Amino acid sequence: MRFNNIQILRFIAAAGVLLYHGHYYVGELVWKTPLTRAFDFHLSWGVELFFAISGFVVSHSLASAPPGRFLALRLVRIYPAFWLAAALVALAGTAFGNSPVTRGWLPALTLLPVGGADYPLGGVEWSLVYEVFFYALLAAVALVPARNAREWAMLLWLAAIAMMGAFGSTRATSFTPTIATIAFSAFNLPFIAGVLGYSWFRRVDRLPLAPLICAVPLALFGAYRAGVAEIQLGFQAVGFAALVLVAAELSRRQDASRANPLVKLGDWSYALYLVHVPVIKGVLALTPFAPSEANAAFATVVVVALAAGAAYGIVETALYRRSKALLERRWARPGAETKAAPG
Repeated sequence: MRFNNIQILRFIAAAGVLLYHGHYYVGELVWKTPLTRAFDFHLSWGVELFFAISGFVVSHSLASAPPGRFLALRLVRIYPAFWLAAALVALAGTAFGNSPVTRGWLPALTLLPVGGADYPLGGVEWSLVYEVFFYALLAAVALVPARNAREWAMLLWLAAIAMMGAFGSTRATSFTPTIATIAFSAFNLPFIAGVLGYSWFRRVDRLPLAPLICAVPLALFGAYRAGVAEIQLGFQAVGFAALVLVAAELSRRQDASRANPLVKLGDWSYALYLVHVPVIKGVLALTPFAPSEANAAFATVVVVALAAGAAYGIVETALYRRSKALLERRWARPGAETKAAPG
């Protein structure tokens, strides 16, 4: 099952992050106006929505693929598009007389939790560090033959994060996690909620939509009111997991058409996420907007970034299909993995 409604949520998440960064860079480099102020940091919560979507979708993928195949497919989904975007940024910088490549790029390109790196795409890569960690952890848990191992692992992980938040001597929740802290970061909570949400989804024939719909604004209001990042992320995990479950249940009843433009934009959401900050910064660097033109600058960077994201999405999805086809030919050889992992 493809869950086209969840693809629409992907686009909503990516668009929220785009609007937030448009607000931020136009406000910093041109001027702050009532329009730009409207798209404040709350739209950056699109990243946590992405995390909840990932928890649900990758759990669905693991239900029909062995852990090794699952992990390989996730890595070829993340890394080639990221490396190509970084290469394009480097080429663009060189063409305009800059030398953006630094020694800090090497650890950044690994997407490993090294405690911060010189990220080439403007810093959005921090979320990919968490994504890669989550994929590796979930693949490892899938190797455990015990019944309901994934659900128990998520509950134990949740307890460990709560204990660290309550009694830990160091702050684990960070945009620049290290190998020692990343497992205890509250940014993992939306992933966990997405996994547990999928477990509920697959065990029942029909989810109760009304309570789930009500849970979304209530939980996000709790996140808005929370004064501590870990508590805020806990509320976001509940709210966004409920939203993903609503979309999944609607897909089960009557899914959106794959031809729906929002579904197509959802297919390109990863590409949009990768390129939007370099595009915004590039447009503002090349076009000398006056402070009185801040609203026009905001509209311009949003439209150009959307167009660039769609164009790169066509390239990125083709790249992924080619990489996936190469892997599938490898698995089709005698001796390759064929046994599906337990659900």
